[in-house]
Amino acid sequence: MSGHLLLYSPKTKTQLPVGQILRDALYHVTTASSRAEFESYAPHRIWDCLIILGGSPSLLHQLSAITPNQKMPIIVILEAHNSGCRMQFLRAGADEILQRPITGKALLSRLRSLLRRRRAHQEFTLRADTNRALGFHEAKAVFQSKPKCVVIQIHHDQTHAMLDKFHALKEYSLEITTPAALFLTDQKRPSNLCYILLDIAQNPLIAHNLLLSMRTHDLTRHAAIILASASIETATTLAALDLGADDVLFPTFSGSEIAHRIATQLEHKRVNDHLRAMVQEGFKAAVTDPLTGLYNRRYAMTHLCHQFQRATQGQTDLALFVLDLDFFKRVNDTYGHAAGDQVLRRVAKLLQHVTRASDMVARFGGEEFLVVLPDASAEIAGNIAERVCTMIRRLKIGPNIIEITASIGVSLRYNAAQTHVHLTAQELLKQADRALYRAKAMGRDRVSYFAEQAA
Repeated sequence: MSGHLLLYSPKTKTQLPVGQILRDALYHVTTASSRAEFESYAPHRIWDCLIILGGSPSLLHQLSAITPNQKMPIIVILEAHNSGCRMQFLRAGADEILQRPITGKALLSRLRSLLRRRRAHQEFTLRADTNRALGFHEAKAVFQSKPKCVVIQIHHDQTHAMLDKFHALKEYSLEITTPAALFLTDQKRPSNLCYILLDIAQNPLIAHNLLLSMRTHDLTRHAAIILASASIETATTLAALDLGADDVLFPTFSGSEIAHRIATQLEHKRVNDHLRAMVQEGFKAAVTDPLTGLYNRRYAMTHLCHQFQRATQGQTDLALFVLDLDFFKRVNDTYGHAAGDQVLRRVAKLLQHVTRASDMVARFGGEEFLVVLPDASAEIAGNIAERVCTMIRRLKIGPNIIEITASIGVSLRYNAAQTHVHLTAQELLKQADRALYRAKAMGRDRVSYFAEQAA
């Protein structure tokens, strides 16, 4: 993973080993040894990460003020461990605090983790901005209860050096669980939840496998996952960052730092959940008809092509029918467009009720609807279409008691007259259209089936 890094240190010599580690890992590194030099570089590029060697929290504030719109992750490397100083840097905006002596593996593991988080956030933000530009609504804010930390113990009866620190976190609700209970689907998971995996040094493989499972399971793949190590930094804890852990906690961390790190990960999760919801809402808005809530023509055609390909490869049945409301213009002209909209919504609701869960119902345009029926024989498709036609005829809509009828054209991927014909999805749709026109020509309010001899 390459990127453009800005390395700042007033002492030029201290830059050399860190800069070399980063360059050997194929990062593009620009170094600055004074604020003036930093100012000459910082505003003129989008930086992936700022790394500060030494300094003070006030220096971090000053450098951040030079690049207020960058929102890049910041790593601070200190000369020695100092809990008070660490917390000041974290509150000033640092994303990670490392201390000398530092290994290349430790630096690169944390850097990769921060860059992955940054790029995922940038991608979601870009899509969310696109949704806003298209006029899609933002996801509604959800009331957040007290944040919850779920501590996962591989061996439930085994004590852990950091459990007392977790119990002391009064701002969080704490739960102790086991891997076996983690993926129970009947559990309700609040959105403001953080998982803390106790890293058992004797079983690093089990811990890593559990972490990988959590990053691929639907219940936990978007969760905030933190690894808690009972000992000093090891290859096991560093590898966890590359396997998907968001952060690693150590016994040397103060209670304040642990609480801050958990809060940081929950905030990242909250922002990403919000952006993800916006993307999903935007997708929904892009593929559905706003009046009826059904899929729109664009989605319907893509879905039809996929279902046709699936049916062709598996040699399975596929049917579809096109429905058009008879004399619908008269409804708008007589009762008004509001009444016409009410008719369309009632028909859409009826179609959703009558069709099967596997069927796709779409508003194809105006007063026309498309229903795609996978794994439907001629008998099944015919029964559904006839029932729809009858039920629409019986509808009594609105205070004016509007009555309507529908004409329906049905086509099948295979039937007795065309088993030798190699169709495409578009041709199957054209056949349904021909059958629909035939139903209208025969007097409307009926179902017509495509046949070669009637084409």
